[in-house]
Parts: sequence; C-alpha cells; structure tokens
Amino acid sequence: MQSNRSTPEKFWSRVFILGEHDCWEFLGGKKGNGYGGVSYEGKPWCAHRLSWTLTRGPIPTGMKVLHKCDTPACVNPSHLWVDTQAANVRDMTIKGRRKDQIGAQNGRSKLTEAQVLEIRALCNEGILTIARIGERYGVTDVSVSYISLGRTWKHLPCVEAQVVHKKRRGIITRGGINGMSKLTDEKVLLIRSMYAAGGVTQTQIGDRFGVSSRTVSLVVRGASWKHLPLSNPTSVSEVPEPGP
Repeated sequence: MQSNRSTPEKFWSRVFILGEHDCWEFLGGKKGNGYGGVSYEGKPWCAHRLSWTLTRGPIPTGMKVLHKCDTPACVNPSHLWVDTQAANVRDMTIKGRRKDQIGAQNGRSKLTEAQVLEIRALCNEGILTIARIGERYGVTDVSVSYISLGRTWKHLPCVEAQVVHKKRRGIITRGGINGMSKLTDEKVLLIRSMYAAGGVTQTQIGDRFGVSSRTVSLVVRGASWKHLPLSNPTSVSEVPEPGP
C-alpha cells in the first residue's frame, strides 16, 4: 500500500498554487540552490522534476527539467520543459544568469542597470502591475517579478531603486491616493478581511472588486499596499458591494 507521504495529493498540498500562468512555489524543504527537495516513494526528488513526472510522464535518461520562469522553487508544469544540459547552459547565457556574464555585460540583455533600478522602484510602490511594468520596459512579467525580488540582477542593491526612481520618474503616490489605482485603502482592507475569513477564492474576490486574482494575492499577502495593516476576518455577508 502506498504511503500517504508518497501520494500526488500530499505533494500538491505543499505547493502554493495560483493562476495557470503564475509561479507555483513549493513550500517544503529547499536545497542551497533554491530548488525544492522532496521524498517520493522512498527516493529523493527535486520538486520540479517530480511535478513534471506526475503531470507529463517520465523524464528521459540524461535530460534536464528546465524553468521558463527561472524560479528554482516553482513547480508549475506550464513553466517547465525538458531539454539537454547544453540547452540549460545556453538558456542561462541568454537570460544573463551565468556568473561570468552579469547584468548589462551580457550582450543579450534587454535592460540596463538604471532600468532595473527603476523597475524595482515601481514594484516597491505597488501601484502598477508587474505586467504593465513589463510592457513599459519590453520584458515579461516573470522577469519583472524576479528583478523586484532580487533573484536576477543580484549585483544591484534593491535599496537604491527608490532613489533612482524619484530622480528619473518623479515620486508616485502610493495606495488609494494614486489616481491610477483601481482600489482604495478601504477596499484593500475589505479584500484582506474577506480572504482571511475563508469561503471565497482569490478569483472570486478579484471579480467582485474588478482586479486580477494575482492582484488579490499580492494584497492578501501584504506584498502590495504595504502601508496598510492586515485586518481581522470579516464575513462576506458583512462586506458591502464595492462602488464603481
């Protein structure tokens, strides 16, 4: 009989699953290189390789499971593909992840150091979505996300981003004060209360307030609207319908 610790359900219960196109972080143990590690049917696995095997089938001998998103802990099958070690090295070179080709020194890089600092500043403000920031700079939302988290362009300090942003773009007001925001401070607190109370998904909350499920995820985790405290749970029936 299969151990409960070796079931697919047990594995997926340790994964923070968001939208189809989002990164799904493995919440279990991680190795020094950031990849998830898990025991399955008595054998050690890298979490992303197990994800591929459970959803796509066996991995051919000698092949690597690579990340489109460059996030070691991500196990979203749609962010993975199987290829050779040579392809892995080529992918690292193209994306500027080789230690001997960092930042703008890599001829394939689409960004400069100054642009990376500006991107981090915009992300820190929490006003624009990472998709809109990506469109502004001609890169993917995944690239923006990992620039903001310091997982790429690691040689640049995040603390300088806000200073550069103020000099080059002007100071953007945060939260509901900014006219571009779809949410107000009050709505953000309601979103956090509704999610904490349970019984409603992030997608349902997003539909109710006219924002994406990703925006809701950032709000409830405190990754955006950081100036507002996490509030106590409020039942859905107590929450008024948001105005236009």
